[in-house]
Amino acid sequence: MDHYAPDMYQPVAPDSEFSPHILIVGFHHIGQSILRQCAISGHYANGRNISATVIERNVNDIAHRFMYHYPAVE
Repeated sequence: MDHYAPDMYQPVAPDSEFSPHILIVGFHHIGQSILRQCAISGHYANGRNISATVIERNVNDIAHRFMYHYPAVE
């Protein structure tokens, strides 16, 4: 995230409508780590949160476990 932060390519002003969106394909260890890191560091000057789309065959089972451990992620 330090080298490829989205706001390096799309500056975010406090009054901006910009809200980053990420696509995660596969939601096992790496996919969950990416989402966790984005949730931790994905805050911008305009106060908007990131949104994410997850593509995974067994997303319901995996997502329920993830949400159990990280309830702040909606």
